[in-house]
Amino acid sequence: MARYIRATPSRSKCCYGKIKQEEEKAREELLKESENIENKDGKSVYHQIVIKHEKRDNIRKELTDNEIGSAIYYETPIHKQPIYEEFGYKLPNSEKFSKEIMSLPSYPQLTDEQALEICECVNKVIG
Repeated sequence: MARYIRATPSRSKCCYGKIKQEEEKAREELLKESENIENKDGKSVYHQIVIKHEKRDNIRKELTDNEIGSAIYYETPIHKQPIYEEFGYKLPNSEKFSKEIMSLPSYPQLTDEQALEICECVNKVIG
């Protein structure tokens, strides 16, 4: 059974954002081979740690095998949802991203040891 992790509001948003930024810097070092998607003109509170990699499904399996939850938001691109299909949009980048993007666990109580375990699982797959 996968361990699904839910954020709890035990810290203020400001403090939470700073902590997440510090954690993200550490994760970037450990996850050098995955593509980090970030808006260079903005700042994030890191409520999601999103990676993009062609081996996404293998990464998720490795995390699940180690009882670590992860998430895929918009597995089906929005333009492929039933309400939009009739328009026949062709958005190859959206379709590619929907097959490669996933979110890693991120919540205030995530320990350094847990973050390291997550990174080790990802790195095991992407080698």
